Amino acid sequence: ADSAAAEQVERRLSEIVRAVDEANQASSKQMSLLSAMAMSPQHRHAIIVGTVLSALQQWSGINTFIAASNDVFIKAGVPQGSATLCSTAMATLNVVVTIGAASAIDSALGRRGLLLIGTAGQGLSLLPTSIAYMVGGPESKAVVYLSVMSVLGFVFFFAVAYGPVLWVYLNEIYPVEIRGTAVALASAMNWTSTLIVVFLQKYMPNSIAYSLFAGLCLFACVFTYMYVLETKGKSIDQSPFFATTQQQQQQQPPDEEAPTRTAQQQLQQQEGG
Repeated sequence: ADSAAAEQVERRLSEIVRAVDEANQASSKQMSLLSAMAMSPQHRHAIIVGTVLSALQQWSGINTFIAASNDVFIKAGVPQGSATLCSTAMATLNVVVTIGAASAIDSALGRRGLLLIGTAGQGLSLLPTSIAYMVGGPESKAVVYLSVMSVLGFVFFFAVAYGPVLWVYLNEIYPVEIRGTAVALASAMNWTSTLIVVFLQKYMPNSIAYSLFAGLCLFACVFTYMYVLETKGKSIDQSPFFATTQQQQQQQPPDEEAPTRTAQQQLQQQEGG
C-alpha cells in the first residue's frame, strides 16, 4: 500500500512538473487570436463559443433588470415605493443565490448542465409576462404581478448558472497560448453588450423587452446544447475543444527523463539566481 501511494505521488509530481514545463513553453509561443483562428478549427470553435456565450449573457437582459429594475417595474404599473422594494428584494436574491451557487458549479450537473438549466429557466420565467402583455395588454392587472415574479425567477436562474459559470468556463476552454487574449475578448464583448442592452432598454417598452429577452434566453439554451462542451472534472490544460490534439500528444512515447531533467534545470536556475 505504501509503495502504491509513493508511486502515485511520484506520478502526480511528474505530471505537475510536465504541466509547468508545457505552460512555460506555451507562454513563449503566445499567438494572436487571428493566428489561432487561422491555425486550427479547434481554436476557432473555442474562441467563437466563448465570445458568443459572453455576449448572450448580457443579451439575456440581466442588466436591464438589474440596472433599470425600477423603470421596468414602474412601466409595468408597480407603484414607485413598491418598485423600490421589489428592486431591493431582487438584488438581495441575486447576491444570496450567487454565493450559494459557488458550490453548485462542481456538482454532478457540470458547467454545461447548469447553463442549460439556467438559460431555460431564465427564458421560461419571462414567458408568462410576455404572454400577459400580448393577451391582456399593458393595462392588465396580471402584468403588474407577473412582471415582478418573472424578474425574480429570471434573476434566480441567472445567479444559479449563467452569472458564475461563464467566467469559470471561459478560463477552462482556452489553451494557455491564447487564454489571456481570448478571455479579454470575451470580457470586452460582455461589457459592450451590456452598454448596448442598457441603452436600448430606455427606448424599449416592456411588452417588447420581456418577449425579446425570453427569446434570447431560449436561444442561449439552444446554443449551449449544440456547441458548449463539458469541462467538469478536467484540469485547466485539458480543454474538451482540443481533446483530439491532446490524445495524439498522449499517444506519443513519453520521455520519462524529461520531467526530472526539467526539475533539475529549474533547481539549477534557482541556485544560480
